[in-house]
Amino acid sequence: MEEEAELALLEQRLQQTNQLASRMTGLLSQLDTRLSRLDKTVAPFGIQNLTREASNIDIALAILSGENVRTEIIKSEFAVGKHEEKIISQVPAYSQFDEYTGAVNRILKEIDRLSKNDLRSSEAHIRDFSKLVDLATRNLVSLMLKICREATEQSPDMEGIVRSGPSTPANAIPTLPLITRVYTYLSSLPKSSSHSCSPSTHSAMTSAKEGYLTSRRDYIVTRCINPVVREFDQLTEGPMSPGREEEGRREKCRIIARVAEGLRILMQTEYDLINHLFPPATTSALLTIFKSPIKTLNDLLTTQTNTIKRSLNANTFYALELYQTLNGLQVQWEESVRQLLGDQDMEKTVAEAAAAMRGACLRSFPEILVDVRTPAAAGTRDVGTSSVADITYTTVTYLENLSSYEATVTDLLTSLGDRNWLMGAQTGQQPRSGGEDGILQHFIADLLSALISSLDNRSRSMRKPVSSIYMLNNLSYMRNNLILSNQSAANDIMGSTAEDILNSAYRDAKARYLDAWRELVGLLAEPTSSGRFGVVGVGGDKQAVKDSLANFFNRLDELEVLSRQHTLSRQDPNLRERLHADVRNLVVPAFQSYMAKKHAEKYSKSSPADVENRLAALIR
Repeated sequence: MEEEAELALLEQRLQQTNQLASRMTGLLSQLDTRLSRLDKTVAPFGIQNLTREASNIDIALAILSGENVRTEIIKSEFAVGKHEEKIISQVPAYSQFDEYTGAVNRILKEIDRLSKNDLRSSEAHIRDFSKLVDLATRNLVSLMLKICREATEQSPDMEGIVRSGPSTPANAIPTLPLITRVYTYLSSLPKSSSHSCSPSTHSAMTSAKEGYLTSRRDYIVTRCINPVVREFDQLTEGPMSPGREEEGRREKCRIIARVAEGLRILMQTEYDLINHLFPPATTSALLTIFKSPIKTLNDLLTTQTNTIKRSLNANTFYALELYQTLNGLQVQWEESVRQLLGDQDMEKTVAEAAAAMRGACLRSFPEILVDVRTPAAAGTRDVGTSSVADITYTTVTYLENLSSYEATVTDLLTSLGDRNWLMGAQTGQQPRSGGEDGILQHFIADLLSALISSLDNRSRSMRKPVSSIYMLNNLSYMRNNLILSNQSAANDIMGSTAEDILNSAYRDAKARYLDAWRELVGLLAEPTSSGRFGVVGVGGDKQAVKDSLANFFNRLDELEVLSRQHTLSRQDPNLRERLHADVRNLVVPAFQSYMAKKHAEKYSKSSPADVENRLAALIR
């Protein structure tokens, strides 16, 4: 029994020993496999330098033998490193673009090769090469932006842009193929999130796009808009030369139109450029370019609006010209901004300025009537004389200029309402209902009626015939420049009511002027009695004749003095001749008749011929 127990125990331990031996054999087998794999991995590190040295020796021998081995050097995977780093470290010229991108491509190829290797030592090489790629992308962005700036160094002709319309991308930037080639290459770089260079690629593309948009914005502001604004500022510096006011305001409006229309056309051009480089074009990209230029336009319009509002009477026709200009630009501007920029505030830039100008124009009509009705308005260039009043010159010039804006003014007056420009005040003659005159002619009639009333009020403080000379000079100037002259710009817009008002006032002034001479003739009164056969008797009758003649010549002397001090307008010789004829026909025959009837030659210090010569001298 004891022997059987020992055999069983021995057999059990033998079995355990066999199991342990089997496990040890398995462990040794695994260790042998791992050692074999390690040997295969470590072995290349031992021979890599030797392999490179052998390759370099072969290349050197090939060079010495005169063989062209540059291609082999580039293709050699062991040649990647210092050579590429030297190329990539500097911003390339465009002529070096192929060489530069070739170096970047070799770096990327080396990164791909190392990425397939599981060794930790490869990670450091990948990081170093990724830094080189990052530097390369930044340098390529710099190259692209340099090409952009070089293409926009010259200021374009904004008038030519407005005339020719939007340019094609190739014409807008002559170097566009170069820019496209650089950006296309940047776009081809690895963008996969798993690639070590993807952050550099995304950053480079973002920088390239932002830099391009900034470059185009600066170009439009500094090269396109600012030169035109400087031209505008030079035009507005100092007073305008006399006679060039109309030309000056038209030129200012042309410049403003050039800025607005030029920006609108440039929007389309830049949209096409962005669509070519970074499709699809977005409103945010265009806003980056045009936010600043449109602000410049808005500032220009705001400045001009404030200038006009501060001195509306002096700038009425500038307001009308600018209103016409902006009104013509508004529709196309709104369509372009709505489609390309999608910004409501920018869309309203022109419309808001046009509305401000419309309000200023509407306000100008009542204001000029107020100015004309103001007592000080009837003052003259030479205070205290009968010369033409400043307000007369101003009003005639106003009406002559108004004819250039007939359609616009008619539209504005219609929106204001017939005779609402009077603001409750009343002027002389009312426009005739049912006549051919339109609302513009009604306004002109009210303006002239207010002017004549103002002049008449001032004339009442003057002596006779100075008051009538004053009125005749002013009315003659108005009639000659507004009605009688075929070259008058205002002739076509006057209307029958305005003509009637002027002619009626002129006749009244002429009658008042002749009244002074009628009073002179009235001094030749009949004596209280006369002798037989009409011969002057003695006593009171003789004295009456002497007194009449003395009063006549004293009054004639006064009229001569006043007429020399307050002459009829020398700008209207016809007026002077007509009035001379009327005065001569009134005075000379009466004097001759009196002298003949009273046989008063011996009491008179002047003959009828002398009186006629004195009257003629007044005209000369």
